[in-house]
Amino acid sequence: MNKAKHDALYGSPIAWRISRKVGNAIGDFKLLENGDHVLCAISGGKDSLSMLDQLARWRDKLPFRIRLSAVHVKTDFHCGGCVHNRILSQFFDERDVPGHFLYTEVVKTAPNGEMSCFHCARRRRIALFRLANDIGANKIALGHHLDDIVETTLMNMCFNGTFSTMLPRMDLFEGRTSIIRPLALCLESEVIAYADERAFQRQMCRCPYGRDSMRARMKGLVKQLEALYPDVRQNLFASQFKAAASPEF
Repeated sequence: MNKAKHDALYGSPIAWRISRKVGNAIGDFKLLENGDHVLCAISGGKDSLSMLDQLARWRDKLPFRIRLSAVHVKTDFHCGGCVHNRILSQFFDERDVPGHFLYTEVVKTAPNGEMSCFHCARRRRIALFRLANDIGANKIALGHHLDDIVETTLMNMCFNGTFSTMLPRMDLFEGRTSIIRPLALCLESEVIAYADERAFQRQMCRCPYGRDSMRARMKGLVKQLEALYPDVRQNLFASQFKAAASPEF
């Protein structure tokens, strides 16, 4: 089959690969089930936009019914790389997904006035859970990909002394709410290629805490290890299924 015929049937090679991996994650980890109402956390970056785009496509071809909602959480910490609400509203409307916009304070609530990635993430998570409860969403979708999961595994091993990670699906509150990660099987390089091909307006993070974060250091470490052992990324990902879930979910 030539490229033109392949693309006509399945989309481009990268679109087909991403869709196949998301579909495998949905099936392998039971990420989506009949009657689910999924709240998708959208930062405006390549990962979350690709995730919502794929979930909207899968929603329309699954053999059962699900509902999607989207939410963007802004804070009182401005890094200069934030996406405009109007752009996200258009993105949501094009995919027939109701959108919500929330605001939460992270600077004013920082312990001892010291900002951190953990505090910012925690405040955003609280906002997500509250909205999910308000709108009756039983699942919250986050845009973490395989590289994020691998880096978290290493971070917990190196700095916390625990063998734990972010699972593709994590059930909370006695199963009333689940965290799901539809991009769990996708490499970051694949998500970047997909977002570029789809011409998503990518927002580059300019957070001064993110540039020199432990996660950024782990990303560099994984690349160094991969130069020595080409399969190290996939092996680290596979190790999570013998590990406990991270309390940070």
